[in-house]
Amino acid sequence: KQYLIERLSTGELPQWFPYEALGRPFIGATATGVFHPFTALYALLPVPDAYRALTLLTCLLAALGAFALGRMLGLSRAGALLAGIAFALSGYVVSLTDNLLYLYSICLLPFFCAALDKALAARRLWVVAPAALWASVFLNGDIQTGYYFGFIAVAWTLMRAPGSYLEAGLRLGITGALATLLAGIQLGPAWA
Repeated sequence: KQYLIERLSTGELPQWFPYEALGRPFIGATATGVFHPFTALYALLPVPDAYRALTLLTCLLAALGAFALGRMLGLSRAGALLAGIAFALSGYVVSLTDNLLYLYSICLLPFFCAALDKALAARRLWVVAPAALWASVFLNGDIQTGYYFGFIAVAWTLMRAPGSYLEAGLRLGITGALATLLAGIQLGPAWA
């Protein structure tokens, strides 16, 4: 991230990272997360402070997402609050606090499921919300979990589709296509 910020501050988009082996592509390596919105925080704070702030912010996203999902699934406020706290402090989430790449993806999952549920039940315009969340996983650099989000989306759609499976499948297809388009800025160079 320090290298990225140094290059961006000079007005240059870093194409090559010369400090690993004999060099490697920078934008083409998805793990760099060049285009993720959280990367902007590295420009505002020193890299260690930004990393700490993003770790805390991501854990807060986990708690809020689990709370929102709990409320959407009909839990009481106290039950949803307990779900949010339990998820944010779960062993798996806490064990990932030293790896922001994977931490972000797992912490975003409850928000993604809540947004997908809303997209299946409400107006079609709601497909933008889960698509943007899904794309942010790819933009963060966690391609593998981004693909897993696809499997989770299919399973969630099969379990929670309020109407016909045809309409739910269409909404899921639009969500996936939009997520791919939004993440294309990072996926394109990596694929090339």
